[in-house]
Amino acid sequence: MIPDLTNIIGIIGATVALSSYLARTHLRLCFLVASGLMILAAHYQLLGASTTAVLCIFGAVRSLFGSWVSLQQERTRMALTVAGITLTLILTEITWLDWRSSISMLASLILVWGSFQLRDVQFRKSMLLVEVVLGINAAVLGSKPGVILAVCGFLLNFWVLVRDRMSPVLRS
Repeated sequence: MIPDLTNIIGIIGATVALSSYLARTHLRLCFLVASGLMILAAHYQLLGASTTAVLCIFGAVRSLFGSWVSLQQERTRMALTVAGITLTLILTEITWLDWRSSISMLASLILVWGSFQLRDVQFRKSMLLVEVVLGINAAVLGSKPGVILAVCGFLLNFWVLVRDRMSPVLRS
């Protein structure tokens, strides 16, 4: 019963998170990412992957502040980057299970840097790397919805990069 519930929650989280790649406003993108990550946190916690679950929650909070952060001065964004990296390392240490926790940590570190330091096309390109790392993480943890999310996320990010090259659509 629990594996079925775990996969159902994971599929719902993956679906919500995937819908963010089609968002046409930055605010909607941030909200959908945060919602999907909160649901995926429950999925990963049910799998016993505490580090991934906690870093999903941290990612959701980071995503909700995404619009605000993008409007800040470089100095503020750098301070937030350092704080985000520090928090990622602390959360990983607190929830450390085994070597698999390091994969979640790597994805979170790349996301912190990309979220606070990169914009538009460069951010989307960094997300391609994040999706590869998240796919490896999901496969190692045995999360089929996580693997599907990572593969679809990679393909959708690639598609959005091609689409936006023709016509920029992400608006504040």
